[in-house]
Amino acid sequence: MTKTPTRIVIIGAGGHGSVVWAAIEQMKANDPSLSVIGWVDDFVSRSKHGLPVIGTLDDIVQMARLDASLQFFIAIGDNEKRKSIASLLDELDAASPTIAHPTSVVSPFACIGSGSLISAGAIVNIGADIGRHCVVNTGAIVEHDCKLGNYVHIAPNATLTGGVTVGECSLVGAGAVVLPGVKIGSNVIVGAGAVVTRDVPDGHVVTGIPARTKTVQ
Repeated sequence: MTKTPTRIVIIGAGGHGSVVWAAIEQMKANDPSLSVIGWVDDFVSRSKHGLPVIGTLDDIVQMARLDASLQFFIAIGDNEKRKSIASLLDELDAASPTIAHPTSVVSPFACIGSGSLISAGAIVNIGADIGRHCVVNTGAIVEHDCKLGNYVHIAPNATLTGGVTVGECSLVGAGAVVLPGVKIGSNVIVGAGAVVTRDVPDGHVVTGIPARTKTVQ
């Protein structure tokens, strides 16, 4: 039986959007039903990677209503913007695919929410529970039994060791390391290269080795 095509609109035609597009292109080797039909972007109007820009953010409502089979992937790195657009998609009952680059390693015993991206070289281990519309970026490691809330971004080469919790809309910066069992609250920024050795409350910005509070948002 022929699989029903998965037609995807990528929201965001910037660099992160290119990463998402490339991952989908490489996923086609195992799932030829995938196709990207175009981009939605408020600032880019020219075609990209041979695909047209088919509208702006304001056009999403009409697209979703005219074609309920379309899926939308939010390729925007900013957590709050991703959350805002995801809320719109929820109102429209529009689906979002989960994208996992073929070179990523995702345990079959992990859970990945809809609209999340697992980038090239990333590892998601057994028991990990990743929320909706998250980014596990290039080479990042999410170890066993970690729990990520919705709209979290784990930046390139960051490492969450076992049993780490990361709250909604938090960012763990490039190359940062979070030690086992540490709980990071919501709307937290962990600076690049930081080593987090203890729990971080909601809304804090932490940097350094060991990580200490720099500011409160």
